[in-house]
Amino acid sequence: MDSVIEKNSFIQSVYKINCNLVPSGDPSTIEFVFKLIKNVCDHILSNGMDQELLEELKNVIIHNDVKYFVLKALLHLFKDKKKLGDETEDFVTNGFDLLVLVQIKESKSLKSTLFFKSDEDNLIPKSCLTYKKQAELFASVWFTFLSFKLTVPIYKKVLQILEKKVMPHFRNPLCLSDFLISSFNIGGSASLLSLSSLFILMTKCNLDYPDFYKKFYNLITPDMLYVKYRARFFYWTDIFLTSTHIPAYLIAAFIKKLARLTLVAPVDAIQIILPIIKNILIRHPSLSSMVNKYQPTTMDSDPYDCNQEDPAKSNAIESSLWEVKTLAAHWDPKVVKAASFINRPLPTLEVDLADILETSFNDIKEEVENSIDHEDFDLQVNNLRDPIRKFLQC
Repeated sequence: MDSVIEKNSFIQSVYKINCNLVPSGDPSTIEFVFKLIKNVCDHILSNGMDQELLEELKNVIIHNDVKYFVLKALLHLFKDKKKLGDETEDFVTNGFDLLVLVQIKESKSLKSTLFFKSDEDNLIPKSCLTYKKQAELFASVWFTFLSFKLTVPIYKKVLQILEKKVMPHFRNPLCLSDFLISSFNIGGSASLLSLSSLFILMTKCNLDYPDFYKKFYNLITPDMLYVKYRARFFYWTDIFLTSTHIPAYLIAAFIKKLARLTLVAPVDAIQIILPIIKNILIRHPSLSSMVNKYQPTTMDSDPYDCNQEDPAKSNAIESSLWEVKTLAAHWDPKVVKAASFINRPLPTLEVDLADILETSFNDIKEEVENSIDHEDFDLQVNNLRDPIRKFLQC
């Protein structure tokens, strides 16, 4: 009886918000309920996020049968819009906001999670509410949604949740490969955010992506030192270079490009990059020759071509890691310590990057400020004032 009261309460709430959304007919039929949910979803998609209506939907979407109706409605609405080919930015944004409300999970018991049911029986056959069936419907809706032209903000939001909240429910995640490869090819933050999902496809689903490492190599630029998702980028750089099946010349190119990047990187970034280089060398001992090679006397005498987009043609394996040796004379003692591995035998254990990846310039600044003896600092400054004044008067 309670479920009937709740159902009627929901219908009445929708009617008060917009009476046109409630269809005519018997509320106890599946046709009525589906039309009601479809009207609600269509209104939200077409007219913006009606917060009052959205709250009503949020309150009931925890139930499996409501999820089923919402997914079924969205699939119909998305396919209809796709046929017309006139989806707007607002439609796509509202579609995403609606779609993320639907979260499915495996559950053995469905009885306690049903909302629309009569006194005698459920409106939907139990076979339609199994996890397998809901996952198939969920995947179909997402696949259709991803075929729309996404705005940049929605693109980023999708990529942030894809790996953990969407992909696990796809029976064949490889059907997302075109979307993810296209995302990776966009460059910038879209490339960074697609890395985790691509890793799943490449390592667990055997995705064949021959140009991946070449494109990944070209992402390593000074711009990456200042992006919002820098920690994520360097984390995945370390992860993707763990395989011992990657050719030595390719690994050498990544090491060399990272080393070259340290010459223009801020201190907080250097403290992230150096441990990654160290980890890669530990995994690939055959590249230790890069540590011991003759050091070039000028940049031009370095065989490495930093402008070559193809890592196979960069000559990195013929070069040395003189950049890291240069950092052994850095003004920051922590950088000097991080670079010291270049002058001693490599350890067997890799560096744990968990804490290092979250290092920021403000962290370093605060640490340096706390380590300063301010009385001694003021004294040193005062002692320098007269010589500086005399120099400026010359």
